[in-house]
Amino acid sequence: MKKVTALFLIICMLFSEVHFALGEEGSGKVYLFGDDWAKGWGESLESFFCDSALFVNGAENGDLLSNLQKKAEYARIKTGDTVIISYGILEKDRLMDKNADFKQSLDSVIAELKKKNVNIIFVSICSSVRFNSLTGQMAETKNFYTETTRSTAKAKSITYIDLAAFTASMATKAGSSGIGSVYKSTLELTKSADRACAFEVFKALMKIESVKGNLKMGMSSFYDVKPGERSLSIDVLPESYITDTFAVYTKNGVNVTVENPLFDDGRAMVAKSVGGKINVSFTSCEKIQLAPVFAIEAGDFATTEKPFTAQMYPGLYDISVKKSEPLKASVYLDNYLIASNLDMPGTEKVTEPAVHTFDKYHFQGGEFSVKVAGLTDKLSYIMFRETDLVNDHKPRIFMAGDSTVCNYYPLLRTGQEADGTVMSGWGMFLEKYVDARVMNLAASGDWAKKWFDNSFSVIEKEGEKGDIFIIQFGINDRDKSTAEEMTECLSYMVDYCGEKGMIPILVSPQISAGYGWGDEKDTGKSDGGNYSEFFNAVRDLAKEKGCFYVDLTDMSSGWFSEVGREEVYKVYHLWDYENNAPKDMMHLSSRGADSMCRFFVLAVEKLIEAKTKDKWGNSLEMLKIW
Repeated sequence: MKKVTALFLIICMLFSEVHFALGEEGSGKVYLFGDDWAKGWGESLESFFCDSALFVNGAENGDLLSNLQKKAEYARIKTGDTVIISYGILEKDRLMDKNADFKQSLDSVIAELKKKNVNIIFVSICSSVRFNSLTGQMAETKNFYTETTRSTAKAKSITYIDLAAFTASMATKAGSSGIGSVYKSTLELTKSADRACAFEVFKALMKIESVKGNLKMGMSSFYDVKPGERSLSIDVLPESYITDTFAVYTKNGVNVTVENPLFDDGRAMVAKSVGGKINVSFTSCEKIQLAPVFAIEAGDFATTEKPFTAQMYPGLYDISVKKSEPLKASVYLDNYLIASNLDMPGTEKVTEPAVHTFDKYHFQGGEFSVKVAGLTDKLSYIMFRETDLVNDHKPRIFMAGDSTVCNYYPLLRTGQEADGTVMSGWGMFLEKYVDARVMNLAASGDWAKKWFDNSFSVIEKEGEKGDIFIIQFGINDRDKSTAEEMTECLSYMVDYCGEKGMIPILVSPQISAGYGWGDEKDTGKSDGGNYSEFFNAVRDLAKEKGCFYVDLTDMSSGWFSEVGREEVYKVYHLWDYENNAPKDMMHLSSRGADSMCRFFVLAVEKLIEAKTKDKWGNSLEMLKIW
């Protein structure tokens, strides 16, 4: 169950609006030629490409501009490609590369590349270490070669990136005592400084139509905490040009706090950077992951006529969505269901739209579309947050089912609800009993065929080996389908998931007072009456397929027969206290749904204790029962 605090709802609206474009699918390769500096930051630049084959790092230690036109990589450049050139630190020490020769080589290269209609970017060398401790300033490296490159770029309308000034500025900010955070040696930057330089080049590449479709964001950074450290001040300046908001994940973190926090949803602490840094404090910690957070405001976009569209970098994300109005609707990302019946009321009024999170969604990058379908079609925002990669993943559970399984809003249940009140689905309570991420995609009114047609595609796309898929149908199927059609759909889903490495669990529906309990005096076990054909079909299919099975029909029937009809009416279903009469004998109260969930968990616990395996060799031992 996703428990969303009021703070989370408010803060999400305070994210800086992040609107950026990736452009159309790129077609040109990017070539880098240069000396020692370029070779270093070029290795970081490669990580910004969706496909590393699209980037050729032709920079070499000790290289000279005069060698460029002799290189094999240079001969492969064609129309539409982009060439990055960065020389000027070594020429001054080579007698054969006099000033006139450098200028002539530069002009010759420009003429050749422009004839091929190639995009050109000039990049200065980085500043070498010349720190004046008296003034606290880093002296920017300038010589004939850097100045010639700069002036030529201006005269020829060529993009120019001044890494000499950029690295000098970084070193000045670090100060003489911290210069080791920028330089490893006279001609070598630290990994973080190389990445910062690469990001400067990345921003220029993002402006080139034939390139930007092939680029991605560098995404998360990872930091090992040294023994005795109690805080980290992490420089996020490179990424902050795209977003200033980050999720902080910690491995075995104790008493973790972040400066300028926005919210903590139990998965990560999200904060805005302060002065280009994220500051994290802790009593103890092993590892920290810093993941950019992208909140894309939709501005109450109505998606009926056309979906809301935007663009995003490829990655593995936890994706959160919020509608504009607290009205029942499902949300689809690229036509895949990611939130089912969001804000559907039970017996309570929904006053604030909820935030729903889909865990570990694989996004391929580029343009995406979002559609809201139901009683409202308006989207407030969608938020992409790279998944936690420093901690062992909790098992991921998908749920398919009907109104006895699905979520009702507001989601939070205190446990203090009066008996026979607050309509609930038992899937809402599962995270209360198992240490797992539950994505409840059950929908009120659904039957197996409808859910299969409208929702199963997201399981086909996103389901992974080890994911658990709980399937409960058999109630609405009686009126909307046939036992044969239901069995056919369940059979396909079980087979597909088993062969994919997922773990399907078939569940037969719980008994409700609304069906098949005989006359008013009958307190014996119910077989489900007119629904029994469908309930038995689920049981028979589980046996045939060799998959895990939970007989919620039998467990609930046995329990209800013990407590008696009156208590079932007043406690486990919905009771009209004003008229002292049954209100709804089909759906479950909060107490009833919680009890059904505990029955399910008890059955799973027994399967774990017995070391039971399904026909694919899966066990449920990875599930931690609270």
